[in-house]
Amino acid sequence: MAELPLAANVLFLAGRKFGSAGRPDLTWMTNVVLPAYVAERYRSSRIVVFSTGNVYLLVSPEAGGSTESDAPDPVGEYAPSCLGRERVFEHYSLHFGRPYVLFRLNDAVELRYGVLADIARRVFTGEPVDLAVPAFNAIWQGDANSYALRCLELCSSLPLAC
Repeated sequence: MAELPLAANVLFLAGRKFGSAGRPDLTWMTNVVLPAYVAERYRSSRIVVFSTGNVYLLVSPEAGGSTESDAPDPVGEYAPSCLGRERVFEHYSLHFGRPYVLFRLNDAVELRYGVLADIARRVFTGEPVDLAVPAFNAIWQGDANSYALRCLELCSSLPLAC
């Protein structure tokens, strides 16, 4: 960590995501412990911290979706570890007065990956499409990148959510 160059602006994109059920220890190390090292190293930087909407319970589209005023209620190994990442950055922000923005993202997609590509592959190969979850929250990867970079301007010493 000490060999990484200091930077005025940091996008924290690291994380261990789905498919990590076989190694929950690695999921927690990546999503909670690594952020502590990064937050310490870049305590003078503006940081946009990528996280996930999975820290909230699933709600129906008819309910209007989750909002930042909802209390987090993560399920499984992945989502609680992501809430842990958020809390680590929140702690360092408050402790050092370091600016950051929390950038919650459910699924960024583009033509090579993401939920839309997964559905398209299944349709193309004639495999059944699981309809257990009738809706999902997605954004195009390019738009997510654009918003994340613009969030650097929003960094403050108090936690913000984008």
